[in-house]
Amino acid sequence: MKDALEGNETSNYELEFETKTKQTVYLLVNATSRRDTDGTIVGVVGVAQDVTEAKNNENAITAVARELRQLVDTANAPIFGIDKNGLVNEWNNKTAEITGFSRKEAFGRSLVSTFIKPNLRDNVQNVLLNALKGDETSNYELEFETKTKDTVYLLVNATSRRDTDGTIVGVVGVAQDVTKAKNNENAITAVARELRQLVDTANAPIFGIDKNGLVNEWNNKTAEITGFSRHEAFNRPLVSTFIKSNLRDNVQNVLLNALKGDETSNYELEFETKAKGTRYLLVNATTRRDPDGTIVGVVGVAQDVTDDKNHINELQKMHTQKASQEAKVETERNMTAYFAHELRNPLHAIDIALSIMPDNIDEESSSLVKSMKLCASFMSSIMNNLLDVRKMEEGKMTLNNHPTNVKQVIKSVQDMLRPSVRKGVQFTCNFPQGTESWILADSHRLQQVYTNVITNAIKYTMEGKIELVFYWDEAGNGIFECRDTGPGIPLGQQQELFRRFVQRGGAPGTGLGLAIAKHLVDLAGGSIKFVSDPTTKPGTDCIVTIPFRKCEVPEINPTMKVQEAIKEALRFLIIDDITMNRTMLRKRLLKNIAPNSTVQEAVNGEEALKIVAESEKEGKHFDVIVVDQYMEEAGGVMVGTDVVLAMRRNGVSAIIIGCSGNDIEHNFMDAGCQAVWKKPMPNNQDTIAELKRFLANRPYGKAATKTPNSWAAK
Repeated sequence: MKDALEGNETSNYELEFETKTKQTVYLLVNATSRRDTDGTIVGVVGVAQDVTEAKNNENAITAVARELRQLVDTANAPIFGIDKNGLVNEWNNKTAEITGFSRKEAFGRSLVSTFIKPNLRDNVQNVLLNALKGDETSNYELEFETKTKDTVYLLVNATSRRDTDGTIVGVVGVAQDVTKAKNNENAITAVARELRQLVDTANAPIFGIDKNGLVNEWNNKTAEITGFSRHEAFNRPLVSTFIKSNLRDNVQNVLLNALKGDETSNYELEFETKAKGTRYLLVNATTRRDPDGTIVGVVGVAQDVTDDKNHINELQKMHTQKASQEAKVETERNMTAYFAHELRNPLHAIDIALSIMPDNIDEESSSLVKSMKLCASFMSSIMNNLLDVRKMEEGKMTLNNHPTNVKQVIKSVQDMLRPSVRKGVQFTCNFPQGTESWILADSHRLQQVYTNVITNAIKYTMEGKIELVFYWDEAGNGIFECRDTGPGIPLGQQQELFRRFVQRGGAPGTGLGLAIAKHLVDLAGGSIKFVSDPTTKPGTDCIVTIPFRKCEVPEINPTMKVQEAIKEALRFLIIDDITMNRTMLRKRLLKNIAPNSTVQEAVNGEEALKIVAESEKEGKHFDVIVVDQYMEEAGGVMVGTDVVLAMRRNGVSAIIIGCSGNDIEHNFMDAGCQAVWKKPMPNNQDTIAELKRFLANRPYGKAATKTPNSWAAK
């Protein structure tokens, strides 16, 4: 107004009038100087336009614009924009927050070259250029590089920015920060990749099918054991292609059940390999589901048990073979026991018959008796060998060492075998002067070893000589050598001869002697070997080395003195189903052992128990009872050991002696016997000495306080 009064007029000046009602009216005024006739300014005239409505509209738009700016700046979503040159001209607070760059740092800088990962710049540049042309893009994944060089993942809608005329002046990106989701996705992808690698490289076969039974999983191990690659297996029917035909129906049912949610564990599967072999798998058939839980297939995680299965089959085969072999061995053992028993019965009778032959017979008859005794001795040796084989198999062969004169043992063997040596063959025995002869050894077993070794030499020596030598080596071992001039033994056959049932050149015999000899020598901690080479010279030297312990000459045992027959009138009871055995034993007892005695006989155990019971009622005791083990020939049901047990339970205090052709001494002793006589029975001197020892301790009148074990101890 002042300016207009001074002549300085104003046009389009916005004026705010306050109305009577305290409202505001907006006027657009031209302030013009007002003059008198002289041209002197006397006032001002305002010519106005009421723009209240327009002004109110403008204020409303400004308020909206301010509100929109605030919304953009404070939005929870990143919002950024560029001008037509690609320079940042929009950068809200969220964008600044997630990138680390402030609005001031971002404005005027190239969006692509400053904030986008190098590997994505070309693609992002194309998206922005398209938006500047009006071709907008939705849900484009953008990787922003932050101020700290980290990566932020944004899902962006690139929208064209236009002026009031509709001209495109830039691009605005409204984004969603999906970094967390992307990181989770990457983690899941990494886990999936790792799981895929684990599945592919797992040491267990893993395979799978879809709902149609077609292979859609086939790891490296499955490919390895079947021979079919993943490429060859995929999309082929699992059952009809890879499963043995006889199992297909069952496997199909297992898979169908799994597709219904009924899973199966530890199912044995037989895969047919590319080479038509068989692989045995122990499988867990597990239902495979999609993210919604819908069953889409089956996965089989397996264990290859082919080696175990083959091993089990091999073990079963071996077990069957072993059982068959054991049955065969048991049959052989039973047959051995049977033959030993059956052959010892007549041998027992022959031995007794020879022992009671008159002394005053002519020389020719005496020679014949000696030959018969030799034959009986050889037969007994064969029986002993058969029984010793059984002892060897059962590990029951033992050595009972006592003072033994080794020279006497060798001499006695030489004397026993001399009649078997072929005519014209020299048979000598040599002990170096001063050789010590008393040792601790099992004289019976030692004689058995030397007998079997010398017998082998006698078989093959047709001419020349057989020389027996004993000496001590520097280590203190007793060395026995049997040197012969036979054909010799090839090197490849020497060790074989120590095996059971092995004979050389079809020679007669059982082939047991040397095997038993080696077993006994091994038990004594020694060795036995052949020294022979027929390619250089004939002859064989069998060398037996045993680490004997030397001992002093023992005092003469009273039992070793000549025993006179028992003068006491004893009562004997013989229990045996074989008439000849009873008859021969009765004659031997009455002639050579206890001539003043009486002998009663029973054909089986049942009869014997009746006889003993009747005698006990009458107050008469049997002094000695001799009982055989097997008595089936006379219809007996009880075996000898049963009879002994029954007698001991009934308080019978007689001396009871078991008698058998088999090796069952411990059975008789456990039942309550004082001794066991093997068939053929011991010689007269040993028998008399043994009976005298037992008779000196017989418990007449004390049966109730005596037990079988106390008897056995005596």
